[in-house]
Amino acid sequence: GITREIASIDMLVLLLGVPLDWQVWGKHVGDAAALLTGGLIEQTVRLLRSAFLAAAEPVVERLASVVAEQFRGAPPELAIEAIAGLVEAGRPPSGAATTLRRLLERATIAAPPSRHAAVAIAHLLEKSSPADEEELCACLELVRRQPTFLPEVPPGGLVRLAVAAAKSPRIAQLSLNVVAAAAAEHLRIWATDDLCKFLLAVAKTKVDTDTEGIHKLWSAAAEVLIPRLPELSTTQMLKVSLAVGKCRVLLAATADEACKRLSDIPCPQLLLLTQGLLPLGSDDPFLQKILDFWHSILSTARRREVEDSSSEMSPEQVAKLFQLVARVSASHVLTESLARRLTADVAALPEASLVSLQAFASAEATPDFPGKRSLLKALDKSSDPGFHAADPASKQQKRPSPDDEDRAEHRRDKERGRQPEQRSSHRSRSRDRSRDRDRS
Repeated sequence: GITREIASIDMLVLLLGVPLDWQVWGKHVGDAAALLTGGLIEQTVRLLRSAFLAAAEPVVERLASVVAEQFRGAPPELAIEAIAGLVEAGRPPSGAATTLRRLLERATIAAPPSRHAAVAIAHLLEKSSPADEEELCACLELVRRQPTFLPEVPPGGLVRLAVAAAKSPRIAQLSLNVVAAAAAEHLRIWATDDLCKFLLAVAKTKVDTDTEGIHKLWSAAAEVLIPRLPELSTTQMLKVSLAVGKCRVLLAATADEACKRLSDIPCPQLLLLTQGLLPLGSDDPFLQKILDFWHSILSTARRREVEDSSSEMSPEQVAKLFQLVARVSASHVLTESLARRLTADVAALPEASLVSLQAFASAEATPDFPGKRSLLKALDKSSDPGFHAADPASKQQKRPSPDDEDRAEHRRDKERGRQPEQRSSHRSRSRDRSRDRDRS
């Protein structure tokens, strides 16, 4: 019945947007979809994508089997679109990377690779084996010869390509410049999340980023993101600060926005934000304001001996903050304050932090800072065998206060089923017996 009711592919696409029980209706809709496509790969792939987005698994299975049959022997451009659809739906055909490379080699000048090739490569790179990566690098080499279609690739595909470039220098060498240039053309219509992910992935690549495509990207990113900064979440702002160190105008604007909400940023995130903003240099007024804020909250927490969500810092985080700040602003009062804190708390640092801190403090390139000699002395002492075991602070036990004793006794009384009045009488008799023993 439902097969006869569905009169067009457009109607079927609308139906796939309805929350149906696909275990009940999936087979009927899948059969209808297979009939409606009339053997046209592009129509079947369109429905396959719609079914995948609707999580209509029975329909996806049915259409994936149809597409897998259709693309064999099809012209290269249609076969590439079919592979892209299967890969997007999580049903890549066996040997997809090799098949894609062969199809791209067959593509003619009259029918150059389309955006579907880039989409397929991007998805396959996410879970590629070393052998597949070799094939996909060959695909990228073929694609980048005619990159005019790349701006048509959806943001998700370009983000995947940038993430793959961050993981592999070879992929970055082949694709980063053209992918960055393609993204720059339409960055203004990107969602902020996709934009932040893309910039952070580009920043993580281990290749030369002094290229025309990257420069276009930074320029477009500044134009698009600066007006959006007040709307960014803290997490998004962190990603931007860590990603745009080579775009000073955007980094300074990010620092300006961060200074407006410092009291709302927890210390662990503020630590990452500080790390991202350090390229601004010690003379930057926004960075100075952030360092002053750090000194204020850490000093207050130290005096009050409190640890709350805004001021809690682990010893490792304190050591990391010290190294970050000392590199760019050794004379700032925060550097001296952190050095004193680390000197006093050196026994609390884990081994990895001790090694890193000692290497930093003793390096010739490290600027002089107040308290350097005392910190080095404490670090040298920490390297002695048995230092932590011999440290008096590790052996000293906190003496319980009267309130602690009362609470502990109250818990024991509850376990015995004793009422508070009985507990008070019992405690008085115990104290009387103790005084009688003292007199005797």
